[in-house]
Amino acid sequence: MHSKINRDEFLKEATLRICSTLELDEALQRTRDYISQFIPIDGLFVNIYEKEKKAIRTIVCSTVADGTRKDIITPLNEEAICYVEDVAVSQIARIEHKKHPTDSIMGVLEAPILGYIDREILALHLSVESQHIGVTLASALPGSKFNEEDIRLFETLHEPFTMALINALTHEKTNHLNQRLLDDNRDFIRQLSACKEGRIVGSSGGLKNLMEIVEQVAPMNNSVLLLG
Repeated sequence: MHSKINRDEFLKEATLRICSTLELDEALQRTRDYISQFIPIDGLFVNIYEKEKKAIRTIVCSTVADGTRKDIITPLNEEAICYVEDVAVSQIARIEHKKHPTDSIMGVLEAPILGYIDREILALHLSVESQHIGVTLASALPGSKFNEEDIRLFETLHEPFTMALINALTHEKTNHLNQRLLDDNRDFIRQLSACKEGRIVGSSGGLKNLMEIVEQVAPMNNSVLLLG
């Protein structure tokens, strides 16, 4: 038997946990621990579609059995790709209740990988101004079923989950850009050091033959014409 709570109080407390940190794995675990007091959930999963990889990336998931896992890839077949891309542009219901994973092509592919076989699923579609961002899934405890109140409570978390996902993706992108800047900076320092040491960058690579010719004619006083 799960506790009863005022819906506004539930939303406030859940939001505090969902938005408590930019580290989505920590936030998701705190959120699962909290909302499992009121909804019979076993796991939470945050998914995005990566078109270039033709796959769903589960950015993070938190389950009773496996704890927290990150960056799980579910390859998609053509039927699943069509479904995902149609969801992105269609006016799909904000929340879907699937009584068995095989109720959808996505469940058939994801359930074995994410470990929610034979569980009821709530799929909360996250969007901003009609732009589909991702999906937060909730899997039921083994043998449990979601009722109408469970569905209504979980649906109230649409906005905090959306904001948390946007913030997490922005944070991830910023980290990638910072790493790229660090790599570029190290490369620049390496080239600058080579110049200070009197070496020409590339003299041991693509310019090796040219540098050998330059060394041969350098002692001469004759004018030299380089063609190329």
